[in-house]
Amino acid sequence: MGYRGNMDLVLAIGILLLLVSMCLFQYSILFSIVVLMISFILIKPHRLLEELLLGTRIVLPTTRGRTFFLVERRRGARREYWYGAYLELTDVHYGVPDLDIRTFIGRARTVLEGVMFDPNANYAFIVKRRGEKTRVFLQAIVKDLEKRNLKPRMQNLLTSILKHLKSHGVEARLAKVEEIDEILKFEEVGITRRAFIIILLIGILSLIGLRTNLILHGSTTVIAPDMLLIYALVSILPSAFSRTPHYKIISPLKILLSNEAVYTIPTPYDVYNASKWVHQVFNTSGDFTLILKLRPAPQAVLDAIESKAYKLYEWGQAFDKLKTITRSKRYYTIAERRFKSKERLYIGKAVLISPERAILDQLTEIMQQLNMRFGSTLIKSYVEDIMYGYSSNPKSRDESLFYTYDLIPLSPLTIIPPKEVIGGIVLGEDEYGREVYIDFTKLPNFHGIILGSTGSGKSTLARSLILDLQEQGINSLIIDPLGEYCKLMELIGGIVLDMSTNIIDPLELHGLKPESRAESIAWACSLIFGLMPVQRDILKETIIKMYERREYFTLKEVLEELEKDYGTEVRDLVARIKTAFSLFSSPNTSISEILSELKPITLVYKSPDGTILSEEVSKFVTWMVLDQIYSYMMKEGIVHRPKIAVFIDEGHRLLRLPGEQSIIVRLYRETRKFGFSIITITQVPTDIPTILYELAGFIVVLTGPERYVRSLMSVLRIPEDVAEWLAFNSIGCGAVIRYGDPRPRCVKLRIREEALKTSR
Repeated sequence: MGYRGNMDLVLAIGILLLLVSMCLFQYSILFSIVVLMISFILIKPHRLLEELLLGTRIVLPTTRGRTFFLVERRRGARREYWYGAYLELTDVHYGVPDLDIRTFIGRARTVLEGVMFDPNANYAFIVKRRGEKTRVFLQAIVKDLEKRNLKPRMQNLLTSILKHLKSHGVEARLAKVEEIDEILKFEEVGITRRAFIIILLIGILSLIGLRTNLILHGSTTVIAPDMLLIYALVSILPSAFSRTPHYKIISPLKILLSNEAVYTIPTPYDVYNASKWVHQVFNTSGDFTLILKLRPAPQAVLDAIESKAYKLYEWGQAFDKLKTITRSKRYYTIAERRFKSKERLYIGKAVLISPERAILDQLTEIMQQLNMRFGSTLIKSYVEDIMYGYSSNPKSRDESLFYTYDLIPLSPLTIIPPKEVIGGIVLGEDEYGREVYIDFTKLPNFHGIILGSTGSGKSTLARSLILDLQEQGINSLIIDPLGEYCKLMELIGGIVLDMSTNIIDPLELHGLKPESRAESIAWACSLIFGLMPVQRDILKETIIKMYERREYFTLKEVLEELEKDYGTEVRDLVARIKTAFSLFSSPNTSISEILSELKPITLVYKSPDGTILSEEVSKFVTWMVLDQIYSYMMKEGIVHRPKIAVFIDEGHRLLRLPGEQSIIVRLYRETRKFGFSIITITQVPTDIPTILYELAGFIVVLTGPERYVRSLMSVLRIPEDVAEWLAFNSIGCGAVIRYGDPRPRCVKLRIREEALKTSR
């Protein structure tokens, strides 16, 4: 950033000096010439004109067998350099028959994600087919503002790539340029542009000769524009005699093959500007492709759409509207495809050829409407098993070419793997031996989800996290229906509360109005016990009246108040809530007393005699506890680091409630700023509101049977290679998905010894 800023400042100073020299001309010709020369040195107009008139320099290797190419991009005083190299990844140099491209590239990509963490480096796969043979190339790119830095950076990158590929059974070799020139398809700038430069130069020389003749005959004197003519001559002269070859790339830029997460651009103007950037860099022209995608709709998306009374067919209607903008094939073509109708995945592709401003205006309006209807689902999409191809010979299908992973090579739309998190809690090691961390202080969202089948080690991992958090000064509160954490509490000096005898006071206000607390309790009862609207209103009004009559009361006393009414609705209401409300008798425990403890606390729903609360009562107790936590932390105010982590074990039993209306959804959305982390532990991913997967800062998926892992793929969009890791590895392995990082990390978990000792 500093280098770019300095060069922009130099360019600005040069332009300012050019203007100053014109102003000084009438006072001192000598000073004006000196200032003009300084301006020329700073601006370097000869380089600027060379780029504008001849195009971008693409330095191709001239020695047979070289594999690198260099792209030099100039913008006035500023330069950028792109350095590219090619590797062939197929085991046989001349192609492999019947190659499973998806699996092969998946293996190679998994390895590369362990290498490519340079924000100014990127890569794209290129798949070339000819007849029955398939060849796979890797295009590696590094970018720098200093040319001398490119070669050592590329050498280090290639050394690392080749080493990691070989260690994981993927053979690779450097590919020769003459083997891939069909992919790049460079074409030298023809004589037309050079002829234009010569004509322009002749015109400037003619004007200079005419002015010189007039001055020598005394018809006029030297004026400031004469200096500008000399300035223009010196600027354009190098372009006329430049022997450096300039090229343009004629290979297709609108090719996509993806089985990975793809981030799209929200407005067509952004895509259009990005496309113009590509054409400027490569000295190309033509159309650009706008990919509009709606992800394979998980339940969260369907819930969001249906809650707003919109239907998915509006997606198709939007394309119909797009088709009516203009019927001229000269401007655009529209293609709409529908894949996997069971999952309701829609994808559309718009190819615009030299679009006019009016078309972009109407397209932007449609995009805004779609964004309002579908929210961020248009921005982040997942595409699987979809291939867009390009045939180098339209009359023959024997040879085809595909780009993978990126929309286009050397593009601002390419996906760069995020930097690795270092610091915080060590979860384990990935398949490359690198430590994988979760830093609760740096996560944009503190909340998490732990998924795993029966016996996969979910509770053991949670116990290990509790110990790690305690060392970092973050306390823990565990909602533990089956008492699996009691031994851990004994080991670390924590507190165990039996919720059948030490019930949390659900009526404590913590600054809320009585009406709000009554509404929350009534709504919880309505969802959990299936109350009718009239019954919910009766319960709410009864609680409000109790608040008006006395300062302290219990839910059992609310139940007794309801039993005085002999109406049919009330009798049914009492029958539904009696078991749960009877638990909440005096004395009740205040949530503030529990959270003020500086020790881990586990809330057990299992009494010493082995009696377990029923599922409905457990849900109600959990709701009351979470609601009290929410109210308490709102009263405490905003903090900037996590203070307490709330672990909810058996989440599939306790949180099986309607999505948007659940207390857990509210907690995941709103509690980060209050310093609370909610970590849900469950074995049935569909039994918790699916929107939690969008709100969680991290998700840990543990190993399980193949059928179980396949069920996770439909919820979390886990790639095939990660699914195989989860299905065929032993207990102690898992995958970590972090907020903002589209790459699930395969991990061998590092469990603390104390957590293993306290397992049941």
